[in-house]
Amino acid sequence: MSPVVSFPHLGDYAVALKPVGRLLGDVVPPPPMTRRTLELGAAHSPEAACLPFKYTLGNLIEALERGADVLVQAGGGCRLGFYGEVQEAILCRLGYEFGFLALSNHSTSLRALMREFKRLEPRNSYRAVSRAFALASAKVYALDRVQDLYRRRLCLAEDLADVDAAHERFLAELDSAEDAATVEAAESAAAAAIESLTPRRDEEPLRVGVVGEVYVAIEPYSNHRLERQLALHGVEVHRRVTISHVLDAIFGGRRFVDAVVAEAAPYLAYDIGIDGTKSVAYTNRYMREGFDGVVHVKPFGCMPEVSAMPALQRLSRENEFPVLCLSFDVHASETGTATRIAAFCDMLRMRRSRRCGSRS
Repeated sequence: MSPVVSFPHLGDYAVALKPVGRLLGDVVPPPPMTRRTLELGAAHSPEAACLPFKYTLGNLIEALERGADVLVQAGGGCRLGFYGEVQEAILCRLGYEFGFLALSNHSTSLRALMREFKRLEPRNSYRAVSRAFALASAKVYALDRVQDLYRRRLCLAEDLADVDAAHERFLAELDSAEDAATVEAAESAAAAAIESLTPRRDEEPLRVGVVGEVYVAIEPYSNHRLERQLALHGVEVHRRVTISHVLDAIFGGRRFVDAVVAEAAPYLAYDIGIDGTKSVAYTNRYMREGFDGVVHVKPFGCMPEVSAMPALQRLSRENEFPVLCLSFDVHASETGTATRIAAFCDMLRMRRSRRCGSRS
């Protein structure tokens, strides 16, 4: 019987990453995120561990309960890069038996990562491994392009269900795609479907960028469905924090980092690590492009994002540019988040009206 492979949730990226998971066995994602996921993870995590650690540990426990026997943990560029080994030790202590692959141990080289997949399942040829990684990459980039359009159009839709239906059809087609041509066709069809939907109003919506730590920015359950809430308040949402940009950073190396640091000037003069520099750089870009504001999201205690906050506060103060900082932990309230988002959107509308009035 084939091994059952699973990995933590991160937005809708499971549909894109399945081709790589199938190199090791049958892919069975964890159940949808619920309060139980967080409670399970928090109960068995070190108290000082960040929110992504607790959510992903809860995902892995629920995957094991579903019968998974091979777990894959991506890790990250901050201390999350060491979480795979810690989570493996916790799960072993809880009595589970499983195989474990921490991608962060091989993230410095795509070739080393592909060799690890070959080692874990010798029946895979290098050609099959290469094709699986290429297909997963194509799906990731297609997913990010379509979801960027989805975020920008959701606030304008006459019926949100129509946009959601087009998005769900795309996810199903992307999941079943077996080659790059099918991925491209699914992307084109989804983009056309979303663009063709009738807008509910002619007014120009507020434009807000979302920046911050990659897990909390991407996983909607962890940020209390922030982007959905913004769309319901008539906000066109933009987010450059995606797995596509993570891949660009990995393959771009020092050149990518230098470009981001340059974009963060004059508020940063050097790289402060992982997503912190991007938070400042992308906020600076959104401000220059005339956006109405930015929402900065992070797990409580995230050092790179905490380091970015003085630069963001300076940018906001010197340019009178609105930046809402939201910090999430085990005790964060969805009602509290909704209240702050509603107040922020009201403030942005008043600011726009005042600026338009002063111009006239």
